[in-house]
Amino acid sequence: MEVDEEHEAKMIADIENDLLRGDIEKACETSLEMIEKLEGLDRAHIHLLEKDPCIGIM
Repeated sequence: MEVDEEHEAKMIADIENDLLRGDIEKACETSLEMIEKLEGLDRAHIHLLEKDPCIGIM
């Protein structure tokens, strides 16, 4: 599934806002959701991110 630029920008803003509020868990969840929606990410990388979703925001 492809993420359009507007939706991608909103998700990035959501992650930044979650981080500013100190809600690391929510930021990680949003980051993983965004990464899963991007085209070209293979299942091995998604599996690693599912084990540690915070990798997606590093």
